[in-house]
Amino acid sequence: EQRIRARKPLTGMCNFQGPAGSSSRGTYCIRCLVWRPPDTWEQQSHHCRVCARCVVGFDHHCGVFGRCIVRANMPCFTFLISLLVTGMVTSFLALVFRTSSEVLASHQTE
Repeated sequence: EQRIRARKPLTGMCNFQGPAGSSSRGTYCIRCLVWRPPDTWEQQSHHCRVCARCVVGFDHHCGVFGRCIVRANMPCFTFLISLLVTGMVTSFLALVFRTSSEVLASHQTE
């Protein structure tokens, strides 16, 4: 805590382990000064350098949405990405059909 208040670098420091067998205190994050839940095979805590906070189930930090993508919001993220792909395919097909119908119309008037 003294290093953080003095704005000294945290290099060489690591998170503190919580009490053995605790169900709520796994490690103490030295960067954001919070207790993180214990890591299991289902969930792991991670400190995001961009957000400067600890999150559970971290996948990546999304620069487009400006937030961490974690297990809890992954269905929403996947849905938004699928909407993007669907919109691009729909736009492409609309452009192809419009161009083909204009070509057919120009051949009929000749």
